[in-house]
Amino acid sequence: MYYITARPKEHGERTKEWMKAQGFPVQDDRFFYGMQDGEKIEIIRRLGLDYYFDDKPDVVNTLLKEENLQVILKDQSYNRHLTFTRLVDWTDIQQILEAKQA
Repeated sequence: MYYITARPKEHGERTKEWMKAQGFPVQDDRFFYGMQDGEKIEIIRRLGLDYYFDDKPDVVNTLLKEENLQVILKDQSYNRHLTFTRLVDWTDIQQILEAKQA
């Protein structure tokens, strides 16, 4: 599992440590932060991911063109106009992935 966020560099390490404290399975070498959206998309392409979760409309719309990548939208009030598979709560992630693989 990789974490790729456009969160500013000055908040990246603090965010990573907070996520670990909340029980997210974070590995330091799989946590990317401090980039613009274009750089974020390039990292996603380079990693060759099967699934990608994001909440930002511009990013998910750009990723629709990627082959072999299933984009899942993290539900937020500002993206409810989009029609994607939605992740409302992180505890639902396993159920969503199992449904996608069926």
